[in-house]
This record gives sequence, structure tokens and C-alpha cells, in this order.
Amino acid sequence: MGVSARSNADGRAARAPRWGIRAAAPLLAIWVFVAAAPALACPGDCDGNGQVTIAELIRSVNIALGNAPVSNCAAADVNGNGTVAVNELIAAVNASLSGCPIEPIFPANYRDTYTIVRDCRFSIEHGGPMIRVWADPSSVQPYLDEDNPLPVGSIIIKEEFLGTDCDTDSELDRWRVMRKEEPGFDDEHGDWAWQWVDADRSVRFNDKTTCIGCHLAPECVARDYMCTEDADPTPTPVPQPGELDLVLQNLPGALLSITGTSPTDVIAVGADPGDGKGPMVLRYDGTSWRRLETGATGDLWWISVTPVDGAFYMAGDGGLVLRFDPVSEEFTRQDTPTGGILYGIWGAAADDLWAVGDAGDGGTAIVLRNTGAGWSEVDVSGVRPQGVPTLFKVWGRSTSEVYAVGGSGVILRYDGEEWSLVPSGTTRTLFTVSGNDSIVAAVGGFISGVVVELDGDEFVDATPANFPQMNGVFVPDEGTPAAGGVSRATGLRESGTWRQVDDGIDTLRDYHAVWVDSEEGIWAVGGDLSAGILDRGVVAYGGPQNVSGVLEP
Repeated sequence: MGVSARSNADGRAARAPRWGIRAAAPLLAIWVFVAAAPALACPGDCDGNGQVTIAELIRSVNIALGNAPVSNCAAADVNGNGTVAVNELIAAVNASLSGCPIEPIFPANYRDTYTIVRDCRFSIEHGGPMIRVWADPSSVQPYLDEDNPLPVGSIIIKEEFLGTDCDTDSELDRWRVMRKEEPGFDDEHGDWAWQWVDADRSVRFNDKTTCIGCHLAPECVARDYMCTEDADPTPTPVPQPGELDLVLQNLPGALLSITGTSPTDVIAVGADPGDGKGPMVLRYDGTSWRRLETGATGDLWWISVTPVDGAFYMAGDGGLVLRFDPVSEEFTRQDTPTGGILYGIWGAAADDLWAVGDAGDGGTAIVLRNTGAGWSEVDVSGVRPQGVPTLFKVWGRSTSEVYAVGGSGVILRYDGEEWSLVPSGTTRTLFTVSGNDSIVAAVGGFISGVVVELDGDEFVDATPANFPQMNGVFVPDEGTPAAGGVSRATGLRESGTWRQVDDGIDTLRDYHAVWVDSEEGIWAVGGDLSAGILDRGVVAYGGPQNVSGVLEP
């Protein structure tokens, strides 16, 4: 498992606190014969200051109970029908807990009066969608004339589409919007307000965080932060080593692990998008990709990197372990003694398999072993005085040299008889471990990255300067080790040193795992790894092949 900079430490959604209101009588919808007030943007915000206080919640409850008129808090009457019902009270409570909903800074019917100032094009900088730019009437000509500054009140909208064109509204994924405010709003950045708005018009980000990095380029600042460099709508760049091109993107579930037997036999596994087909499992045959149905449900976090006695093993949520026969494409579920999450799996043989993960409490390791008679739990709690935190991956050189990595920089080693703690050179979370006869490397971090490598009986820090968080690493038997992480950044180990190759320009998606094939082609998978999301799956490749982007229905 790798954790996005946008996620919680365990990669799962934070659970909102619950707060209840007690009343002396049941909360009933009380009809009051007054003129219906127009609905306000924030439920229960009686004074319109953008916050809902406990006192305002009490006023709303009193209106619902019939103890006060609607005029005492018109904002409690969300739909403006002259009554305050239970669902409107719930909306007010949610606004009190989570803050008032933020409205988009552009009108819903903008296409009626706005003008397209840049038509449909492919956008690498936005993570691979097709985009189209609209401008409000006051800014159309100044935009086209490249004025600096644009008029106060200017609104520039970028539509982003998941498909191959900008003509299918059902594929409209989100908007990125800029609105020119009065001088003094943000002198440092041109007085622009910024928003990221999802297709349902909910505001995901209400600041410049996800946009300003690109818009600070000198050529953009010179045009009042407008970035309008031309781009080929169907680019075919020649990838350099470690620079990967997206092959598949915006899949319904994030892909979390990838491996294969050859450059034309590749298997990727990942999240369960809830479409009734189970977890995402894709197979590439050199011509196209197919989705395989496992017969199981739940996210799959890992697949064994090499076949184990001719089969691959997959591990995931709820103690899920699947054996996959690549010849028959048959999946067999194996019983395990846990309902926790298994983030990693590896084996030297069918009667010597290991799986690691979280016991189910979000912070305690679980280690399972199968010696041919079924899976059983191995107690490693005594290996570390304060206990062993969640373990994310396991990999071994042999049956007597197996490594597991996890939270707090923990690295455990199995010597054929017992597990022990190995000095890791870091206290930062390690997500993945991989190696060959001469190298063993583990990667992790949070936003900024860490790499540690085995040196004798301990691991030492091998992190280069300014290295980003890396979620996945793969060390081939021969060839160049590769890593992938946040914002689809990649790194390579060359001449004994790690370096960042692709700095990652995707503000939404991360790589979770990488694999290097026998022709030194680098494959990476990932998606939106934000807390509780795990969608927008991607497959990327860099190497000598022309990899097909066809996914069969």
C-alpha cells in the first residue's frame, strides 16, 4: 500500500464525528403559514456569516418544534417552503460540524453567455484529460489580447473531460475556475480566486493550492497567470527511461499492483469500484487489455511479483487471498484467519507463502503464513517493545531471508526460523520492499520521500535530495531499479544512486506500484489514492514497446 499526500496515514477515509440534538418532543415538520423565504447557501446560518453556531441550531430546532416562527431563522428553511423538517435540521448540523457549503464562483448556465477562448485539447499538465476554456463576456477580448491584468470580475473556466473529446457532457469530470477579485485580495498572485469544482458542482478545493504551481511559470505570470501554451491534442512523445506515458486512464477503480511474465503478458490488480464485477484485475496480451472477474469482492492491494509454482497470489481487504492460475485464468479463494487488510503477499513456493497487513485496528501488524496446510497467523508482537505497526509489503530473497516493511520505518527480517527487527535508517513509513541478489531497497515517506537500502545487517538511508514520496519500488534481477509515487513521479537507481526522473505533474493521481519487464520496459499503476476514494485508475508505460491502450468491453 502507498499513501497519497491527500490521504490519511492508513489510506482510509476519516470518519466524521457524530453529534445529536435532544428535544423534549419528537422533531416534527411544523407547517407555518408565512411567506416562504428564499433558500440560503448555508442551512441554519441564521445571521448569514458563513458559520452555524449551537445557538443557531437551537433556533432551528425551536422552529421545527413549532416554538418559533420561520422568520427567526430563514436559513433553516432550506427549500423555502415555510417549514423546517428533520432533513433540514440534519443539514444544519452537518454545516455546523463541517462548515458551510462553498458555492461555485461561476454560474451554472455559463455556456449561455460565455465564449470558448481555447477549444478542446489534450492536457498533460492537468493529468491527461481533454480540456476546453471559456471566458465571461468582460474577459473574452482581454484574454485573446493577452492583457495583463484582466478586468476585475473576469471568470475563466476550464472544463475537463474524461473521454477523447469535449462534446459529451456525461464525461465532464470537473471544472478549474479563476475569478479576478478586487485589488488586495491576493497581491502576491494577481488577486485571483481559484476553485476546483466536481461535476456535481460540489467544491473540492477553494484555494490556489492545486493550481498555482503551474500558473507561477514566468510565461503564465506574464499573461496574468493565464497558461496557454499550445499542445498537440494527440501527443506521441518519445519516452525517456523513467518517463512514463499513460496507456489507460480514468478506470473506475485505482490499480494498486502490477507484474507479469513478459512484456506481452502483464497483470494489474486494484480496487473494487462497486460495479458488481469485483476488484479491478486487468490482463494485457500484447494487443489489448481485458478485465477478469475474480468472483470475489473487496480491494486487492497486491499481487506476488513472480509466479509461485506457476500461480500468482493476490491479497486485499477482509483477509482476501486469491490464487490465480495464468493458464486457465481460474481464481481460487483461500481461507485466512483474519478480517483485516492484507497489503502485501510473497512466496518462494506454494507451501511457503507470506502475507502482511493490518489486523483491522488501523495500526497493528498482522503476519500470515501458509506452509501448505492453510493460512495461520504468526505472532510478531514481541519483536518490538512498543509492538509492530501496520506492515505494508513483504518480499524475500529466499525462504531464509524475507523482509517486511511498514509504519514508523519498521523493517522485520525472517531468517528461516524467526522474525527480528532490523535497523532501518529511518522512522518514516515504508510502503514497499524489493530486491535481487545484490540490492534490497525499501521506499516510502509522506509527500517527501525516503529510500533505504540493505548494507550488511542493517538498512541505511539512500534518499537523494528533494526526492518525493515513493509508494512502489521494483528491483529486477537484471536492469535498472525503478520507483513510482505521488503525482505520478518516478525515480531510477543508476550507478548506485537514486535520482528523480519524472517530477510528477498530476495533481490528482499517484503511482502505487511499478514493475520492470525483461526488456527494461517500466510499468506503473495507480489512480486517485485519496482517503477512501481509490478511483481514476491508470496504467503507464515507458520502454521499447508500443503498448496498446485498448480495453476490451
